[in-house]
Amino acid sequence: TSHVARQAFSYPHSRNTEGCSSFMRQELDDRLSKRWPAIFVDRHGSPEQTSMCWGFTCGDGWYPLIDVLCEALQREADQGDGPQPVAVQVKEKLGSLRFHVRIASERQRAMIDFARDISERTCEWCGCTTGIGHNCSGGSAPL
Repeated sequence: TSHVARQAFSYPHSRNTEGCSSFMRQELDDRLSKRWPAIFVDRHGSPEQTSMCWGFTCGDGWYPLIDVLCEALQREADQGDGPQPVAVQVKEKLGSLRFHVRIASERQRAMIDFARDISERTCEWCGCTTGIGHNCSGGSAPL
């Protein structure tokens, strides 16, 4: 199943994430933005243009998954036939990773769908894959 890439999203919360557990830690957010600047070019864009202005609205446990996904997407853009994907929103929804981009090839969409499938079996908070419904203490993902 393909995701529909959207160019703008509305988000009702402010970017003040102090005490908010639904956002990735700032250091991990910064690391992804710096490592994949072409994908997260709109990371600090306006809310009228992108929901990336709110950051990564998912837990730290999915940091490694997002990083590997970005590596695959960028490799396809650089060495394959895929366009340059630009993220417009990265979030958790209904227990899985939603990675929305402006444009992607069919192959890149399959990569995004695969990452979503893996996220359904990976704890959003600690990154463990020991089972759905485990008793997570909300620990941070390893750096």
